[in-house]
Amino acid sequence: MKIVKSGFYARSLNLHVYFQLLLKRGHHLSSFNPSLTEKKWQKIYATDEPKDYKASKSSFSMVLPPPNVTGSLHLGHALTVSIQDAIVRWHKMRGMNTVWVPGCDHAGIATQAVVERQLLAAKGKRRADMPREQFMEMISAWKNDNESRIYEQLQTLGLLLDWDRKTFTLDPNMSKSVTEAFIRLYNDGLIYRKFSLANWCVALQTSLSDIEVDYLEIESPKSVVFPSSKGRSVLMGQIYEIAYPVEGIEAELTVLTTRPETVFGDVALAVHPKDQRYTAFVGSILAHPIAGRRIPVISDDSVDMDFGTGVVKITPAHDTLDYEIGQRHSLEMIQIFNENGDIQNAPEQYLGKSRFDARDAVLETFSQMGLLRGSKSHKMAVPICSRSGDLIELMPRPQWYVKCEPLAEKAIEYVKSGELKLIPKYHEGVWFEYLRNIRDWCVSRQLWWGHQIPMYKLKGCEDTWFPAPDHSSALDIAKAKYNSEDIVQDQDVLDTWFSSSLFPFAVFDWPNNNQDMKRFFPLSLMETGSDILFFWVARMVMMSSYLTGKLPFREVLLHGMICDAGGRKMSKSKGNVIDPVDVINGISKKELEAKATRSWKEGIISKDELNTSLVTIDSNFSEDGIKQVGVDGLRLALCSYDIKNDMIKVDTEHLYFHRLFLNKTWQAMNFLLINLDKAESLPEVVTLHSKNPVNAWILERLYEMLRKVEMSFLDYDLHLVTKAIIQFMYFELCDVYLECAKPMLVQKDDVSLETISTLIHCLEVGLRTLAPFTPFFADEMYEILHSNLMQRGLKLEGFPASGLRATNAKYPASEEWATLENPKLKDSMKLALEVVKVVRAIKARSKMTKHKPNVFISGPLILEEQLSPLCSVVTTLSRIQGLHFASDDKDLKQQENYGRESFSHGTIFVELETAVNTDIRDQILKLHAKRDKHSDYLSYLQKISKSSKELKRLRMTKDSCAKKMENIRKELKQVEEELEVLKHDHKADETR
Repeated sequence: MKIVKSGFYARSLNLHVYFQLLLKRGHHLSSFNPSLTEKKWQKIYATDEPKDYKASKSSFSMVLPPPNVTGSLHLGHALTVSIQDAIVRWHKMRGMNTVWVPGCDHAGIATQAVVERQLLAAKGKRRADMPREQFMEMISAWKNDNESRIYEQLQTLGLLLDWDRKTFTLDPNMSKSVTEAFIRLYNDGLIYRKFSLANWCVALQTSLSDIEVDYLEIESPKSVVFPSSKGRSVLMGQIYEIAYPVEGIEAELTVLTTRPETVFGDVALAVHPKDQRYTAFVGSILAHPIAGRRIPVISDDSVDMDFGTGVVKITPAHDTLDYEIGQRHSLEMIQIFNENGDIQNAPEQYLGKSRFDARDAVLETFSQMGLLRGSKSHKMAVPICSRSGDLIELMPRPQWYVKCEPLAEKAIEYVKSGELKLIPKYHEGVWFEYLRNIRDWCVSRQLWWGHQIPMYKLKGCEDTWFPAPDHSSALDIAKAKYNSEDIVQDQDVLDTWFSSSLFPFAVFDWPNNNQDMKRFFPLSLMETGSDILFFWVARMVMMSSYLTGKLPFREVLLHGMICDAGGRKMSKSKGNVIDPVDVINGISKKELEAKATRSWKEGIISKDELNTSLVTIDSNFSEDGIKQVGVDGLRLALCSYDIKNDMIKVDTEHLYFHRLFLNKTWQAMNFLLINLDKAESLPEVVTLHSKNPVNAWILERLYEMLRKVEMSFLDYDLHLVTKAIIQFMYFELCDVYLECAKPMLVQKDDVSLETISTLIHCLEVGLRTLAPFTPFFADEMYEILHSNLMQRGLKLEGFPASGLRATNAKYPASEEWATLENPKLKDSMKLALEVVKVVRAIKARSKMTKHKPNVFISGPLILEEQLSPLCSVVTTLSRIQGLHFASDDKDLKQQENYGRESFSHGTIFVELETAVNTDIRDQILKLHAKRDKHSDYLSYLQKISKSSKELKRLRMTKDSCAKKMENIRKELKQVEEELEVLKHDHKADETR
């Protein structure tokens, strides 16, 4: 066997020596150290050979949604890869060929913006100051560094990605696929060029598609700072009434506008043809108050008579409706903003002013001329760039568009017919709504970083555009078609989403119909965030169905948005972003505050965002901050949320619980190792046959866990998978079975041997079940288990040797364990555990946790029949002297020194000691005092929650205050319940 050493560990039988050394030192493997385990297995995974694909096996294929090369991995990425890795590993362990392709997206706009900022800060230059090739070399070098860092971060998470297939969206093969797709679509009439209004982002200096535009809802006048406003506040939510004098008569027409600065582009005023107020003015000429030109009054059916004065100004170059009206009436288009958002084509005194400064100047001029009729509050939706947050301007530009309607029809039909399955199903409604109303897709971007559009023309001849895969081919086409070699390529690049939409088949070297395309395409599943259903998923379906004639994938699993515990979207402005690295390694409150301050100093967040972050940190974290959870704990915790919900509310305490769960399982392994050493004899074969009812019960629970896991995995309900595993491993195996096993192991007989065999099976199967979620932990524990079994010559019945990795073993199938099902025993044990719970409650409120009283149960005769075989369970878990059955409870009810409580099958009586019984009144008084204290504190919190000033003084937020109040209410409810039980059970008089 090959020996691979790593740190203190050796992947061989010598492992047993190491663990024996720990046992002698008193360590007993009692505490799980995530860092050591992760570092060890990360090194081992890095040396693994590429996957061996066998033609005889069926295949499961996925791609990782390529993260942008601009950033580091955040909690959303951690969620995505945790879900996908669990699904891929599950299929691999079930014997399938698996392909999971990683990659990075070139993120055209974001990447270019980052590098341009760095260039400006370091050298005071912009990209326009250097050749395109030189700038591209700078971006490529920056990209290589960032891409390597992202891949390193992914590798630390222990993912089963096919690294030999990793794809960058500007790789040569991707570029070949992008060029082929564009040319095919163009030749088939699905890509066209049009001079039209485009969404222009001044901050990013590029146009955007419609779905890259968000809308900022403004309810009332509000000052907003935009990225291109250079720090000045801009008043939004205000509408202004201005007057236009009519030539030749003493009359004027007034209009309402939220953008006074656009008056330079006005070429007409419009009214509705049926609006009797203005019929006489149609055809009249107005003198433009500022621009100094004459403009007509026209009528058009699209004018809303009920809005404002019923008169609208027409600015075709900067408004969609105005553009359409201008086209119908052959009106001139006057572009008044340049690409920097500054004024052009206006009187000299306004030229070069920013659009924001121009507003103030225009209003001042109208006021001086006596033509400003006033202003008022106006509810509006302001278009902003989804990437930069800057105010969007509509600009007339020649752009390339994809004709989407014919492509969308096929995508609709796929979902309608059931060929494409959206999970959860409720996404179908929004899918149909979006695709039925889809607009053509503007794919031109005024950038250098990206796939340069493969369209060429003769210099100076706009009507000679033609496609070509490269410059050499373009020259051949130009010579043959135009007898010229004087050609230029379109300088724009394609929208990043264009290349991303080809990703599922481009990664397999489409358009080549190679073995990979035949074997792994279409993909088995696309798992991604529901927020990019239209940005990405719909476009992949449209492109693939047209270009390959196939769906890109059969199923789409959509997960919700990561939010904080209060349900708020994580963002820098809210100060509630959780870094997965902090969860993995742990970070103190002081370090969290220092990290936020460092981000402010580095310009990553603003001063306001820093203040918000500090308040959030103070109110949400104790001095311990975020406790170390480890990679496996984080992955398991993220998969324990119902990912199909729209919001996934992440709570750091919930994350930490899963570290505790792994530690509990680690301790169960320690318990087994200690008892293997103590055992005087061991079975030759670790069998599954259990005569003891407790052993039979835990094996029955093992089968039930596997059944639930199997059903839930098939439905992609990972939260139910993890719930079933934790229920079995933590609560049933560790909390119940191990406690019951302790006295059974002391006996040194057949029951002891049977118990060891049972525990081995439970841990072995449990680790294989856990492996898709916690590969580092499962492989470490599995190696420990098998090394110890092999050292002692033990064999697992029914399980051939599968190496020392849980992740390489076969995933447990419930049908293999179906013979362990025992409904009758399950019901009996459920009843026994209910008795334990009630007895513990009575002992706790009677302050008898350290006492071992006698317990009597009254109820039907069948009760004794069910519980008698499990008396040892009740006596062990509830720590009592003995369990007795009484068919008649009259005498017991007359005794004063018994605490009693009803349960599902009868009544339980616990013998109380006199000293304890006389202490009940003191308990009631203490509970009253506790209730009063909580009530006072709740009243105080309710008062300060209404005062922003008090919350700020106490460094609290409304959400954190509400959370505290909720916790106090829960504690009050618990106190009331305890009081009620004490008064009822002991008939104590309530005195204050």
